[in-house]
Amino acid sequence: MLDWELLELADGFELRLEGKVLIRHTRSAPWLTLGAGRASYEMYRGNFKTRDRVSRVERPRDFTITREPGSATLRMHCPDGDAVLRIGTETGSRRGPEDAGRGELPGSAKDTPPEESLVVAFESGPSWANRWSISLVAEPGEEVWGCGEQFSRFSLRGRRVPLWTSEQGVGRNKLTPVTIAADLKDGAGGDWWWTFFPQPSYSTGRRLRVHLETDAWSSFDFRGRRRFILHTRQKPVRLAFGSAPMLKELAARTARYFGLQPEPPSWVHDGAILGIQGGTDTCLRKLEAARTSGVPVAGIWAQDWAGVRHTSFGKRLSWNWEQDPSLYPGLKDTCARLEAGGVRFMTYVNCYFACDKPIFAELDNLGLLVKSADGSSYRMDAGEFDAGIPDLTNPAARTWFKELIKKNLLGTGAAGWMADFGEYLPADCVLHDGTPAELAHNLWPALWARVNYEAIEEAGALDRATFFMRAGYAGSQRWCPLMWAGDQNVDWSRDDGLPSVIPAALSLAMVGHGYHHSDTGGYTTLFGMRRSCLPSP
Repeated sequence: MLDWELLELADGFELRLEGKVLIRHTRSAPWLTLGAGRASYEMYRGNFKTRDRVSRVERPRDFTITREPGSATLRMHCPDGDAVLRIGTETGSRRGPEDAGRGELPGSAKDTPPEESLVVAFESGPSWANRWSISLVAEPGEEVWGCGEQFSRFSLRGRRVPLWTSEQGVGRNKLTPVTIAADLKDGAGGDWWWTFFPQPSYSTGRRLRVHLETDAWSSFDFRGRRRFILHTRQKPVRLAFGSAPMLKELAARTARYFGLQPEPPSWVHDGAILGIQGGTDTCLRKLEAARTSGVPVAGIWAQDWAGVRHTSFGKRLSWNWEQDPSLYPGLKDTCARLEAGGVRFMTYVNCYFACDKPIFAELDNLGLLVKSADGSSYRMDAGEFDAGIPDLTNPAARTWFKELIKKNLLGTGAAGWMADFGEYLPADCVLHDGTPAELAHNLWPALWARVNYEAIEEAGALDRATFFMRAGYAGSQRWCPLMWAGDQNVDWSRDDGLPSVIPAALSLAMVGHGYHHSDTGGYTTLFGMRRSCLPSP
């Protein structure tokens, strides 16, 4: 049982877990700030700018505590309505909106005791309050790690971290020539905190885990010497805490809280997975060259299996997820021959469909796409072509997409794929289940991960097939077997080069996501960047 206590002080209260002070409230330093605001979001090809106009702020100082066996109700008194919170323990892994309608969840800890958390549940608040800021106690020098996949820094102490899934950015440091050039060309340079995979969770040097359950745009401010400020643009669901004596055990408990990742099939450990494009002949030729050089090969990843298009950016994919017979004729037979020789064939899919391709028309006629305000299917700028977005809040759209994956990917003999994107949901679109797009945006990658997992599960292929992703959010852990670190520059820059994959992997591990990989030599070669080798020692 967790040892926790809610202590009333002369002019306030403290919430403690295992003797560690989590929340301290006094009249001069309230722990909760409520506000009313309205945000705007501008998206350009997955890059976002946001502004927030706050029209009202209240800092409730007076409170009432009502105690029940094993729990307490905290009422913070506000004008026009109180904030009511229930404090107690919960046992089991987190369940979120992406788990709706699902019975037993994958990734649960079958052979270990269920995780126990101290939870502050936000039961109600004033109707006008859609901005919530929470002040948590910090100790001087207390380290902080997590907040999803952070590429530039592992330690986040002294930083303010916005949490909104987006493109990773090119360069990701406003002082470097590459970032400046990318900003000038496409507004795509980014900043150190841009990430495909944000998460409102962190672990600290006091051996605490903290998770704020919210899907809205949020920011976690770790700059204070004695207080951390967690801000979000909606009323949170809950604030969950855990504790452990050692960091290793804390990481394990965090993983159990979010749900353990599905384990990839054993063949992924049998050698390199070669990223190759250009058709069957090119794939087979490069496979033979690798084997001749003594490279053990587990698989080939051919993202252009569904065809390509040419843009000013270069060769891109068709965004119409069915086999291209000119590049990959007889793909099913090729997959079978490769697998007989110990090599799996992997493909690619993302959660969008080009508007100039046949599958978009099918989805449009079925009414399964995300809508614009006028009721028409939303057309998203994908970079010199438009794309539609299957509405993953619609059960019929999810079922349709799973059937496409089972037929067009697994049905060809593919043993895996990249399930790309998930970050581009526009904040001004209209969704089937009525969720405001602003609140569905961060959750979208987790919904997308579930679609891919369930397609493999329903096909009975969990022991042979897998997928990897670049985007995620809280809840992705239980659905996604493997995270990919994205498009690193082919250089040694700290923020966006090969070194950035180290903090990326470590920060994800601190929020419960353990299986992680990256391209061996990076990816991005814009603005004169070219791969090179380290000099001989």
